[in-house]
Amino acid sequence: GIFDELVVSGLPIKLAMSIYLKFTDAEGNYQFQIEFAHAESGQTSSLIKSGVVSISDRTRSYDFFVPLTSVEFPYPGRYEFRITCNQAFLGMITLDVIESGGIS
Repeated sequence: GIFDELVVSGLPIKLAMSIYLKFTDAEGNYQFQIEFAHAESGQTSSLIKSGVVSISDRTRSYDFFVPLTSVEFPYPGRYEFRITCNQAFLGMITLDVIESGGIS
């Protein structure tokens, strides 16, 4: 499923998840990196760094599916998946983690 909010009963928690990226208007050689950060604390870690990806046709779009086998969420709050390409910031995906006391 696609989600931007995660409600959990206890932290820390580790999850397997995936990120889907779609690029358009690109041509040449690129190296992508996804950095993971807890927005409030500033704690960051590098999750993924691709090999060189060669894109040959600027008029086509390119889809990338990035499996993440173990993403740890130690704190509640907003997390950011920051995407860079050839060391230039492209954008980010946010995920809010909410700790719940359980079902009432």
